[in-house]
Amino acid sequence: MAKGTSKVSAWDHWVSVLRTKQCRFRMMRQPNKPFIFVREFEGGVKIAQFSSKIYRCDSDEDIAACAAQCIAASQGKSWGATSKPTAHQSVLTWELLADSALANLQARVARVGSRKNAQGHLAEIAKLPGPVTAKALERWALQRDPVTQPSAFRNRIETISHINKAGDLRLDEVLINLKAKRPTGAVKKERERQTQKIRAIPTDQALEEWLDNLEGFEQWTLALIATYGLRPSEAWHVVSIDEDGWIHVPGDGLTKTEEHFAPPVPAGWVDRYGLRENFENYQSHLNQTWAIAWEQRGGLSIPTNNSVVSNALYRRIYKGQIARLNVDGEWVRPYDLRHSYAIRCETSEDPEMVATSSEEFAKWLGHGLEVHKRVYLAYMSADRRKAGLRARVGKAQKNPAEAGLSDEILAKLAKLAALEKMIGG
Repeated sequence: MAKGTSKVSAWDHWVSVLRTKQCRFRMMRQPNKPFIFVREFEGGVKIAQFSSKIYRCDSDEDIAACAAQCIAASQGKSWGATSKPTAHQSVLTWELLADSALANLQARVARVGSRKNAQGHLAEIAKLPGPVTAKALERWALQRDPVTQPSAFRNRIETISHINKAGDLRLDEVLINLKAKRPTGAVKKERERQTQKIRAIPTDQALEEWLDNLEGFEQWTLALIATYGLRPSEAWHVVSIDEDGWIHVPGDGLTKTEEHFAPPVPAGWVDRYGLRENFENYQSHLNQTWAIAWEQRGGLSIPTNNSVVSNALYRRIYKGQIARLNVDGEWVRPYDLRHSYAIRCETSEDPEMVATSSEEFAKWLGHGLEVHKRVYLAYMSADRRKAGLRARVGKAQKNPAEAGLSDEILAKLAKLAALEKMIGG
């Protein structure tokens, strides 16, 4: 997720909250005046302005308390009491806590997809009954079982972390308690295996037949994802395809990972689907059909809706606007085309692919080796793994720099070669 580099002041934070909620009463500062002034709006028009007389502009606590009174007054249609509440009287409500966390989240996190779960949770938290306490939030998180619902439980922990960052309620101990309940060992591995189960992997022949029946930029986009193992949203951002057929996927916050490059697998699909010759035309059409939204963060222009545009492509297949490809009762999603590429690399019988390491495949896909091993190596048979190792050892002996083996293994091979030379001599 993209994060801003500057800290939002208490004043800017609460002014943003009141504006976002379209409160009837909102805060303002007057030059050389110590107290916060309040403006009253009706139908978007200012109808009154007065001094709070009790809340100071230079106190973060006063700013938060004045904002709380603005929200309460907006709901009651009048400013209410004029006496400053004590610390015990100034009660934090669930709605105020959720609004504050949401404003803080939007200030820190640009990407819509990265905020989606937390925004839904905050809307739910705003309606919780009873007093605002850390224990109540811990109980809310535990409504999702850590073992049987690990993803949902993890998402709730993340939301509580966002609330903690807003600073209205200290939740460090709650986060420690919740994280300690996450599954470990064999249970964790089994849950990861279940959550990362791949739905539908078509054969290359079936995939070709499906792509052959599509047309225009839809065919180009889906073929691009399948040929290079792209995350669907990366199709909007890829830079180019060079004369050797390799694709350039950018980093710098445009995509989920750092800049990387990948070859076409199979190479013949580049020409079969006009991926290079139609690159500029169809990528432009793709971006016009589902436009990327941009936001300035930390001096960079960040796309905020990558998940939204890729979901639009998903929905077009889901609704039947693009014919579905079915495999064993499941239909192939755009992300399954990425999975297909990874599995095609790991199971190919082509000698060059057999001699290529999983580390290299992971680089092509723009993810870590651990992720690659956990998700895709299960598709490799023992014979295929053995053949790959033998091919890479042979490749290392001929040209160690291109072997894709670890430094440790290469050093051992060098020693072995030296020993063989001595014995032979």
